[in-house]
Amino acid sequence: MTRPTDKHDLGPVYVARRRLFLKGLGGFALALPFLESLTPRGVEAQEAPKPKRFVTLFTHHGGIWSENAFPHESKAPNAASMLPGHDVHWGDLHLEAVGSDNQLSPLVRAPSDILTPTLAQKTMILRGLDMESWMGHGQGFVLGNNADSNLGDQDSLEPRPTIDQVMAYSPSFYRDLSSVTLRSMHLGQDWDGYFAFGYENPSSQSGAIIPMPTIKSSLALWSSIFPVDETQDESRPLIVDRVYESYHRLRSGAWGAASRLSSQDKSRLDDHMDRLLELERKLEAAASCSDLTAPTVDADDVGGEQQWELYNDVLVAAFVCGTSRIATIRAGSHWYPGFSGGDWHQEIAHMSDANPAPNQQEDILVASHRNWLVFQLMELANKLDAIEEGPGETFLDNSLLMFTSESGPMTHFNWEMPVVTFGGAGGWFQTGRYYDFRNRENTSHANSSNFLEAARRPGVRYNQWLANVLLSMDVPASEWERPGEKGYGSMSSFDGPLMQQASDPLPMVKA
Repeated sequence: MTRPTDKHDLGPVYVARRRLFLKGLGGFALALPFLESLTPRGVEAQEAPKPKRFVTLFTHHGGIWSENAFPHESKAPNAASMLPGHDVHWGDLHLEAVGSDNQLSPLVRAPSDILTPTLAQKTMILRGLDMESWMGHGQGFVLGNNADSNLGDQDSLEPRPTIDQVMAYSPSFYRDLSSVTLRSMHLGQDWDGYFAFGYENPSSQSGAIIPMPTIKSSLALWSSIFPVDETQDESRPLIVDRVYESYHRLRSGAWGAASRLSSQDKSRLDDHMDRLLELERKLEAAASCSDLTAPTVDADDVGGEQQWELYNDVLVAAFVCGTSRIATIRAGSHWYPGFSGGDWHQEIAHMSDANPAPNQQEDILVASHRNWLVFQLMELANKLDAIEEGPGETFLDNSLLMFTSESGPMTHFNWEMPVVTFGGAGGWFQTGRYYDFRNRENTSHANSSNFLEAARRPGVRYNQWLANVLLSMDVPASEWERPGEKGYGSMSSFDGPLMQQASDPLPMVKA
């Protein structure tokens, strides 16, 4: 595959000496191992569970044919029963050399120094994850807000926070907020719109479901997670102290009967105070890294591969320093240097299912998705894997990095969603495997007039995968499961045996 060629001398971005890693030109030059002899005596005997991290990369349109997104089904020869008449399959992942690249599937292909045997053993490819409703265009539904769709069945579905926001305000995920300056980071380029959604008043889990704004500058992201108190005044009063007296007097009726406040105004007032409390907590947080040198080059000032290297440097700094542990990344419209000036949506994406191979539009579409996967998510995975977090484990081992897209093999349709992950979520997942959850014997779509639809074999519900992600991040079902529901996300129906086990670990994936 061809890498972008616009190189820039970016210089050193940061040095975090307390965490024992060094940053060199364009990437990590040196990552020192965990030095057990330097830890205080007795630490190993009382070691707490390592914090986990979650990152998801979302690309637009989908349209990656199954033969391009996944290995051939023969690569998953082992079977296990999920339900009577429905076996699931799995197999170990094995790299194949394609020129100077390594490949697990046409989508999961990269230069051999990026997709290494080590990274392949920390990879999962999951097939047969089907959404129950037709979503059309949208973004938030891939993380559980199934009401975020402009073409599909969203009118009958209830807005929900996306799973990143469930984690962000979960006491099980963030057990200690003392160093956390930003509960979740949301990056986006090129396209307007939103990917992550949360409650208007997240601390009380109340109010409307609203989009989380995206950041389009690596320097702005740095400033958000490493805020500087320019006053350096230890006697600075709490922000909330300045307004709490007025708030209390208003709520208690000092300026007239409190009953005059409408329920909507009370909610707005409480939401405002909640945001002030969160801001105060952020300013009081103390990052576990000191001696940080802020970057001086913004990702917006460079292009292609280097742009996302700069973002990834900031993400790694946040994860290592404990200032944030969640990130969502909304890709731009496409990453294919050979296409410019046309209508990608109509000329490429919606032509990818017009006819079987050879299909030039499908080849271009796969190349675009692959560039995002390789130069954003794999690049981040390798950086995290270069930093040891403990004896025999890296920051990647205690993370889950997930790639998915807006649609499955056909644009606008959401069966067989492409999911590729890196990292084992602290040993929760059995990685290095290809999982195929389809019922290969179910040929109910074989007579479809569309060649992609005719090859469809129904699988399991995508919302079970989202439940598995939450479980892997130590967020128990008691924090997100609704009465009468299973899995994560609003559905039009929770009937049937597949749905009744949608809060359980998927077969074979749990270590």
